[in-house]
Amino acid sequence: RSQTLFGDKTQYTDQHSISASDNYNHRINIRIEYRIDSNNSLIINPSLNFQNNKSVSQSVSQTYYGASDTVNTGENSTNSKRDGYNLRNNILYRHSFAKKGRTFSVNLNTTLNKNDGESFVIAHYRFFDAGVPTDSFQNQYTTNPTNGYSVSSNFAYTEPVGRRGQLQINYSPSYSKNKADQQTFRFDPAVEKYSRFDTTLSNKFNNTTTTNNG
Repeated sequence: RSQTLFGDKTQYTDQHSISASDNYNHRINIRIEYRIDSNNSLIINPSLNFQNNKSVSQSVSQTYYGASDTVNTGENSTNSKRDGYNLRNNILYRHSFAKKGRTFSVNLNTTLNKNDGESFVIAHYRFFDAGVPTDSFQNQYTTNPTNGYSVSSNFAYTEPVGRRGQLQINYSPSYSKNKADQQTFRFDPAVEKYSRFDTTLSNKFNNTTTTNNG
Protein backbone atom coordinates (compact mmCIF):
# COMPACT_ATOMS: atom_id res chain seq x y z
CA ARG A 1 0.00 0.00 0.00
CA SER A 2 1.10 3.55 -0.74
CA GLN A 3 -0.40 6.86 0.30
CA THR A 4 -0.24 10.42 -1.01
CA LEU A 5 -1.33 13.61 0.74
CA PHE A 6 -3.57 16.05 -1.17
CA GLY A 7 -4.18 18.98 1.16
CA ASP A 8 -6.22 17.64 4.04
CA LYS A 9 -7.04 14.37 2.24
CA THR A 10 -4.99 11.19 1.98
CA GLN A 11 -5.13 9.07 -1.15
CA TYR A 12 -4.38 5.37 -0.78
CA THR A 13 -3.34 2.84 -3.41
CA ASP A 14 -3.50 -0.90 -2.85
CA GLN A 15 -1.84 -3.15 -5.40
CA HIS A 16 -1.44 -6.93 -5.49
CA SER A 17 0.52 -8.75 -8.16
CA ILE A 18 1.79 -12.21 -8.99
CA SER A 19 4.24 -13.29 -11.68
CA ALA A 20 6.09 -16.34 -12.93
CA SER A 21 8.79 -16.84 -15.51
CA ASP A 22 10.82 -19.59 -17.18
CA ASN A 23 14.23 -18.78 -18.60
CA TYR A 24 16.32 -21.23 -20.60
CA ASN A 25 19.82 -20.53 -21.87
CA HIS A 26 22.14 -22.89 -23.75
CA ARG A 27 25.70 -21.86 -24.51
CA ILE A 28 28.37 -23.52 -26.64
CA ASN A 29 31.98 -22.27 -26.50
CA ILE A 30 34.84 -23.56 -28.65
CA ARG A 31 38.53 -22.63 -28.65
CA ILE A 32 40.85 -23.63 -31.49
CA GLU A 33 44.58 -22.90 -31.40
CA TYR A 34 46.72 -23.53 -34.45
CA ARG A 35 50.45 -22.85 -34.59
CA ILE A 36 51.16 -22.50 -38.29
CA ASP A 37 54.93 -22.30 -37.82
CA SER A 38 57.42 -20.75 -35.41
CA ASN A 39 56.41 -17.21 -36.49
CA ASN A 40 52.69 -17.50 -37.13
CA SER A 41 49.76 -18.56 -34.94
CA LEU A 42 45.99 -18.55 -35.17
CA ILE A 43 43.37 -18.66 -32.39
CA ILE A 44 39.63 -19.03 -33.11
CA ASN A 45 36.97 -18.64 -30.40
CA PRO A 46 33.38 -19.16 -31.65
CA SER A 47 30.39 -19.22 -29.26
CA LEU A 48 26.68 -19.82 -29.72
CA ASN A 49 23.95 -18.93 -27.22
CA PHE A 50 20.28 -19.91 -27.43
CA GLN A 51 17.62 -18.20 -25.29
CA ASN A 52 14.00 -18.96 -24.50
CA ASN A 53 12.06 -16.83 -22.04
CA LYS A 54 8.41 -17.02 -21.01
CA SER A 55 6.62 -14.94 -18.38
CA VAL A 56 3.11 -14.32 -17.09
CA SER A 57 1.94 -11.68 -14.62
CA GLN A 58 -1.34 -10.52 -13.10
CA SER A 59 -2.09 -7.50 -10.97
CA VAL A 60 -5.08 -5.75 -9.37
CA SER A 61 -5.08 -2.24 -7.93
CA GLN A 62 -7.39 0.22 -6.26
CA THR A 63 -6.91 3.92 -5.55
CA TYR A 64 -9.24 5.55 -3.04
CA TYR A 65 -9.67 8.21 -0.37
CA GLY A 66 -11.98 6.20 1.84
CA ALA A 67 -14.05 3.03 1.92
CA SER A 68 -16.79 4.61 -0.21
CA ASP A 69 -14.67 7.06 -2.20
CA THR A 70 -12.83 5.06 -4.88
CA VAL A 71 -10.85 6.95 -7.52
CA ASN A 72 -10.06 4.04 -9.86
CA THR A 73 -9.53 0.29 -10.01
CA GLY A 74 -7.50 -1.84 -12.39
CA GLU A 75 -6.93 -5.42 -13.44
CA ASN A 76 -4.03 -6.34 -15.69
CA SER A 77 -2.83 -9.63 -17.21
CA THR A 78 0.32 -10.00 -19.35
CA ASN A 79 1.65 -13.04 -21.15
CA SER A 80 4.92 -12.77 -23.07
CA LYS A 81 7.66 -14.89 -24.60
CA ARG A 82 10.93 -14.34 -26.43
CA ASP A 83 13.21 -16.68 -28.40
CA GLY A 84 16.55 -15.92 -29.93
CA TYR A 85 20.19 -16.71 -30.46
CA ASN A 86 23.56 -14.96 -30.44
CA LEU A 87 26.50 -16.11 -32.53
CA ARG A 88 29.92 -14.67 -31.79
CA ASN A 89 33.35 -15.35 -33.19
CA ASN A 90 36.81 -14.05 -32.37
CA ILE A 91 39.79 -14.72 -34.62
CA LEU A 92 43.32 -13.71 -33.63
CA TYR A 93 46.25 -13.98 -36.03
CA ARG A 94 49.78 -13.22 -34.85
CA HIS A 95 53.01 -12.92 -36.83
CA SER A 96 56.48 -12.44 -35.39
CA PHE A 97 59.19 -11.08 -37.67
CA ALA A 98 62.82 -12.15 -37.59
CA LYS A 99 63.73 -8.97 -35.74
CA LYS A 100 62.98 -9.37 -32.04
CA GLY A 101 60.09 -7.19 -30.88
CA ARG A 102 58.67 -6.61 -34.37
CA THR A 103 55.19 -8.15 -34.59
CA PHE A 104 51.96 -7.84 -36.48
CA SER A 105 48.53 -9.08 -35.34
CA VAL A 106 44.95 -8.98 -36.57
CA ASN A 107 42.00 -9.47 -34.21
CA LEU A 108 38.61 -9.94 -35.89
CA ASN A 109 35.29 -10.02 -33.99
CA THR A 110 31.90 -10.83 -35.50
CA THR A 111 28.47 -11.04 -33.86
CA LEU A 112 25.09 -12.05 -35.17
CA ASN A 113 21.88 -11.92 -33.14
CA LYS A 114 18.21 -12.57 -33.79
CA ASN A 115 15.30 -12.35 -31.32
CA ASP A 116 11.57 -12.80 -31.78
CA GLY A 117 9.24 -11.63 -29.03
CA GLU A 118 5.50 -11.35 -28.57
CA SER A 119 3.16 -10.39 -25.76
CA PHE A 120 -0.55 -10.30 -24.96
CA VAL A 121 -1.98 -7.67 -22.60
CA ILE A 122 -5.54 -7.73 -21.30
CA ALA A 123 -6.57 -5.00 -18.87
CA HIS A 124 -9.69 -3.42 -17.42
CA TYR A 125 -9.62 -0.01 -15.74
CA ARG A 126 -12.55 1.72 -14.06
CA PHE A 127 -12.49 5.42 -13.18
CA PHE A 128 -14.97 7.17 -10.89
CA ASP A 129 -16.06 10.79 -11.24
CA ALA A 130 -18.54 11.87 -8.58
CA GLY A 131 -19.41 8.23 -8.13
CA VAL A 132 -20.11 7.65 -11.82
CA PRO A 133 -17.95 4.86 -13.27
CA THR A 134 -16.23 4.96 -16.66
CA ASP A 135 -14.64 1.78 -18.03
CA SER A 136 -11.53 1.45 -20.17
CA PHE A 137 -10.55 -1.87 -21.75
CA GLN A 138 -7.25 -2.92 -23.24
CA ASN A 139 -6.75 -6.08 -25.27
CA GLN A 140 -3.66 -5.99 -27.45
CA TYR A 141 -1.03 -8.17 -29.08
CA THR A 142 2.53 -6.98 -29.71
CA THR A 143 5.30 -8.47 -31.81
CA ASN A 144 8.85 -7.23 -31.37
CA PRO A 145 11.43 -8.93 -33.64
CA THR A 146 14.99 -7.62 -33.49
CA ASN A 147 18.12 -8.65 -35.34
CA GLY A 148 21.55 -7.29 -36.04
CA TYR A 149 25.18 -7.98 -36.72
CA SER A 150 28.52 -6.33 -36.17
CA VAL A 151 32.06 -6.67 -37.45
CA SER A 152 35.06 -5.14 -35.72
CA SER A 153 38.79 -5.61 -36.00
CA ASN A 154 42.06 -4.41 -34.57
CA PHE A 155 45.32 -4.24 -36.50
CA ALA A 156 48.41 -3.90 -34.33
CA TYR A 157 52.05 -3.43 -35.31
CA THR A 158 54.92 -3.23 -32.85
CA GLU A 159 58.46 -2.05 -33.54
CA PRO A 160 61.37 -2.03 -31.07
CA VAL A 161 62.85 1.40 -30.38
CA GLY A 162 66.28 1.59 -28.80
CA ARG A 163 67.34 -1.00 -26.26
CA ARG A 164 64.21 -0.95 -24.08
CA GLY A 165 61.56 1.00 -25.96
CA GLN A 166 58.75 -0.17 -28.20
CA LEU A 167 56.48 1.60 -30.68
CA GLN A 168 52.95 0.27 -31.20
CA ILE A 169 50.50 1.33 -33.90
CA ASN A 170 46.83 0.33 -33.77
CA TYR A 171 43.93 0.71 -36.15
CA SER A 172 40.41 -0.45 -35.12
CA PRO A 173 37.53 -0.13 -37.61
CA SER A 174 34.03 -1.43 -36.85
CA TYR A 175 30.63 -1.68 -38.47
CA SER A 176 27.27 -2.62 -36.94
CA LYS A 177 23.68 -2.73 -38.13
CA ASN A 178 20.58 -3.37 -36.01
CA LYS A 179 16.89 -3.55 -36.84
CA ALA A 180 13.74 -3.57 -34.72
CA ASP A 181 10.10 -3.59 -35.76
CA GLN A 182 7.58 -3.42 -32.92
CA GLN A 183 3.97 -3.75 -34.06
CA THR A 184 0.95 -3.57 -31.76
CA PHE A 185 -2.54 -4.68 -32.71
CA ARG A 186 -5.75 -4.18 -30.77
CA PHE A 187 -8.39 -6.88 -30.64
CA ASP A 188 -11.33 -6.39 -33.01
CA PRO A 189 -14.40 -8.20 -31.62
CA ALA A 190 -16.17 -7.92 -34.99
CA VAL A 191 -13.73 -10.34 -36.61
CA GLU A 192 -12.33 -11.83 -33.39
CA LYS A 193 -8.76 -11.07 -34.38
CA TYR A 194 -5.96 -8.72 -33.37
CA SER A 195 -6.30 -6.67 -36.54
CA ARG A 196 -6.47 -3.01 -35.44
CA PHE A 197 -2.99 -1.61 -35.93
CA ASP A 198 -2.00 0.81 -33.13
CA THR A 199 0.46 3.40 -34.44
CA THR A 200 1.00 4.97 -31.01
CA LEU A 201 2.45 1.73 -29.60
CA SER A 202 4.37 0.69 -32.72
CA ASN A 203 7.78 1.77 -33.93
CA LYS A 204 10.44 0.68 -36.37
CA PHE A 205 14.10 1.60 -36.66
CA ASN A 206 17.27 0.73 -38.54
CA ASN A 207 20.52 1.71 -36.90
CA THR A 208 23.89 1.61 -38.67
CA THR A 209 27.15 2.62 -37.00
CA THR A 210 30.63 2.88 -38.47
CA THR A 211 33.71 3.77 -36.43
CA ASN A 212 37.42 4.14 -37.12
CA ASN A 213 39.82 4.40 -34.21
CA GLY A 214 43.56 4.57 -34.26
